[in-house]
Amino acid sequence: MPKSKFGISCACLGIAIGGAMLIGIAVFLIFSGGNMGLELSTNVGNGGCVLVDSAFRDTQTLSDPDIAWNIIKKMHLKNIPKKERIDQIFSEAQKAHINPAILLAFWNAEQTFGNEYKAFGYGKFNGKDKGFENQLAGALGVINDAIENRGYYTQPEGENIWTRLLYNYVSAERKNSYNEFGYVSGGMENRIVFLRKLLPDGMIECAKTDVENLVSGQVANIPCKKQDVGSDCAYAATAMIISWATHGQENYTSSELHKKYSSTLIALNRETGYHWVQGTNYLNEIQTVINSLEQGKPVLFYSRLYRKEGEKLIISGQKRHVMVMVGYDTNDSSFIVHSSGPRDCATFKVTLQELRSAGPHEDFNYLYVYIK
Repeated sequence: MPKSKFGISCACLGIAIGGAMLIGIAVFLIFSGGNMGLELSTNVGNGGCVLVDSAFRDTQTLSDPDIAWNIIKKMHLKNIPKKERIDQIFSEAQKAHINPAILLAFWNAEQTFGNEYKAFGYGKFNGKDKGFENQLAGALGVINDAIENRGYYTQPEGENIWTRLLYNYVSAERKNSYNEFGYVSGGMENRIVFLRKLLPDGMIECAKTDVENLVSGQVANIPCKKQDVGSDCAYAATAMIISWATHGQENYTSSELHKKYSSTLIALNRETGYHWVQGTNYLNEIQTVINSLEQGKPVLFYSRLYRKEGEKLIISGQKRHVMVMVGYDTNDSSFIVHSSGPRDCATFKVTLQELRSAGPHEDFNYLYVYIK
């Protein structure tokens, strides 16, 4: 078996479907950031999304735990919380005058609705912090401090509640995001995506760049390129990315790149001006993927999926395929995909759950390549 263009074993072979051979290398790409001079009611930094301040004390918009429970069950999550825990969250949140959706979003983000002993990621998980009741009480206290702008939740000074809460409560990644880009969460951040499912649009506010690009899926100028004779999916995808990175100045075909470079990873590093590195499993390291997307940087990854017709996934019989993702739709949490083939380049939408269902197969893995 030949070496992959990323330096690992790869079987990027054609599969005949309706007379066309469809294969791909996948690229995630979202644009966000950039000061658009917008006058928003909440400061969202130079891009990104927040839960608006007025939503924090709103316990009426989502007041029925049964409604929340039914929505969560339809999300196809790894774990589904016990109904009594949902009821408990709503009861305690009502007493504290805090929107219960925030607590649900944090539990999902911290523990994917598992591990009740550390449910909300609060404290050091010792005696007073351990256990669902203690975790819930601690999280409510923290959120209340952020709302009241006190204690550890006063920084960054002058910022909205959401920013101060995530900047100080969540992992260093959120703080680093703010320090580098001016916001703690973009449109793909786990909590934001989850809150969109539970709350009306007006409660999530985003900079215009983030909303336009994520919701519409219209991002940058990445052409959908087919594979040329004598080339393969890796070079077709690489040609797409190089065209994006050089603003169309270097408009290679896949066969031209194949003749010029022995590896697409070399081509990416030399032609795009970015430093590309390889990750081991994009499903386990999804935060790295999300961070790249929020920063407007593409991510390449393997998949056995190569076409979606209606609601039916077409999964390759080969061990590996790759695709090109050019956007993300927050309305249904799906990726917009370019799939290159020797006769055409198809575009379709696919969710992360569907990508997960498209593998693994034998020695297939979820390797990916991203900009460091």
